[in-house]
Amino acid sequence: SNRDLEPGLGEVMIFEEIADGYRGEVEVTKPGVFILNTYPLPYWQASVDGQSVPAFAISEVQLGVDLPIGNHHIEFRYYRPLLRDKLLSSFGW
Repeated sequence: SNRDLEPGLGEVMIFEEIADGYRGEVEVTKPGVFILNTYPLPYWQASVDGQSVPAFAISEVQLGVDLPIGNHHIEFRYYRPLLRDKLLSSFGW
């Protein structure tokens, strides 16, 4: 990535895998980048405190989001629209 990465400070309180991605609770004491070790495919969507935020590739095996100071709920969801649309149409929705 051509992006300058500022290491943040904080603590991951909870981080867990969910059906279509990951979610967690973090406490940030210095703003920076939260890094998820996963392939940064274009289907990843990220949110912080329920608001969509840009997720960006850090390397071939890492995805990141910027986090400001504070307590935050973060989510990374893997969304493949073609598969979803095919499944919905096969059920008549």
